[in-house]
Amino acid sequence: MDLQNTRLNLSTAFKPSTDGQSEVTNKVLSEYLRHFVNQHQRDWDGQLSRAKFAYNSRNHESIGMAPFMADLGYEPRSMADCVIPNPTLKQRQESSFLEHQQTITAKLTTP
Repeated sequence: MDLQNTRLNLSTAFKPSTDGQSEVTNKVLSEYLRHFVNQHQRDWDGQLSRAKFAYNSRNHESIGMAPFMADLGYEPRSMADCVIPNPTLKQRQESSFLEHQQTITAKLTTP
């Protein structure tokens, strides 16, 4: 951590002042899960992947794009994309990987 000029601060799980981003992420995921789980809330762990996909598919104001786009360079197809034709998605898939990387890098490095 010395090379990166960072330090580790240990904290409790419910102290937002120490790790606000994780707390926000956990709050959003719990909101998603409330919509997916059954009334007895026994299947939340099975629905976590759907909630995670939904979270990573939406645009985030902090980075100006969806986390999937920032991480992978494209937006993964959902089940709806497989059923409903989307010409915009097809055009995006046909463009080059390098072009995607340059665009993403420019968006993430521009303040």
